[in-house]
Amino acid sequence: MDFTIDFSEDEARLTVTLTGVATGEGVDSFNRTLEADPRFRTGLTWLVDLTGAVEDTAPDVVTPVRHATEVLRRDWLHPPRAIAFLVADAEAAHRAELWRAQLGGSQSRRRVFTRREDAEAWLATEAES
Repeated sequence: MDFTIDFSEDEARLTVTLTGVATGEGVDSFNRTLEADPRFRTGLTWLVDLTGAVEDTAPDVVTPVRHATEVLRRDWLHPPRAIAFLVADAEAAHRAELWRAQLGGSQSRRRVFTRREDAEAWLATEAES
């Protein structure tokens, strides 16, 4: 799994791009990198671009239940204001909704989008609330 982490100029928005197949090692590396960045803090809005992510069903691939605990720990320590997942299509949206359900569903302030414009608009609204 490859990733990029970009902060907006005002450091209020975090944009994460994930590509390739998510593995446990990749998730751990992402979390370590993110948590080590001094700009990472509570209250950020996140745009998580999963349009380049690839699903694989091999046994060593990340499964939502197995890795939700680490994500929940990170979010407990640094609660995000809102997270928008951007996915390529309706099939990917369904898989992302299942992941979102593992993390608290609609109560988690996470939504899944297939259009960047919609994700950006929702995050702007959430940033103001």
